[in-house]
Amino acid sequence: TLISHLSDLFSDTHRYPSVFASASWSNTRRAALSISREDGVSVSATVRDRWETGGFSDASKSVIGVAAMYKSLDLPGFAHHVIALRGAAGYADDRSITNFSVGGLSGGSLDIGNGLSVGGGGRTFGVRGFPPSAEQGIRALGGTAEYRAPIAVPSKRVPFIPVLFDKISIAAFGEAGRAFCPSSAGETEACRFGSGPSPWLASTGAEIDFDTAIQYDVPARFRLGVAVPVLNRSAGRADAASVYLTVGSSF
Repeated sequence: TLISHLSDLFSDTHRYPSVFASASWSNTRRAALSISREDGVSVSATVRDRWETGGFSDASKSVIGVAAMYKSLDLPGFAHHVIALRGAAGYADDRSITNFSVGGLSGGSLDIGNGLSVGGGGRTFGVRGFPPSAEQGIRALGGTAEYRAPIAVPSKRVPFIPVLFDKISIAAFGEAGRAFCPSSAGETEACRFGSGPSPWLASTGAEIDFDTAIQYDVPARFRLGVAVPVLNRSAGRADAASVYLTVGSSF
């Protein structure tokens, strides 16, 4: 009953068809006992064109590019140690109605049945130790550096539970990201809440990774770690330190 007393803006239906184009290339390797992808690079890009039904005058474009590099080290252990680097960049024009977000934990998700899942999925511009969407804008940058090392390979099942406990590894990481709106964007829809200073956010930390097999044949990695914000913690509304448990690789 209230709709009729409000502006037509609240009763109109807006549809935004989109066209996506994606491409990726990789030459990384993954041996049977490895703890990570090794010795290679992977690159990907996604371009989106979106417009409102009825015309193309307000069409907006965005592009996201991601690159990762892996280098193995022949050091003691059941598998190679690995240095992993990742960088991501996102660009959306000033007509965009959505934005990129920086912050949060990146990983994967695992369906445990009855509609329940563990983990939060992947994030292009995740920064561990900061809350999701700590910063938002139509431009975004992010980078991660990790040192990954093997610890043990028990390859044992958990008694009374259909889980194979396969490999254990550790990782030390540094992560940074920033999302912002340029001055040319003004008070556009996507930048209405992203007009602050938008400084770089950065964190460091470590985690222990458990490679398992659910029902003995569904691989799953569980990551238990701690992240400590080291740059602009107050601007990102982050705690002094945070402990997390998630599923899947960071990248």
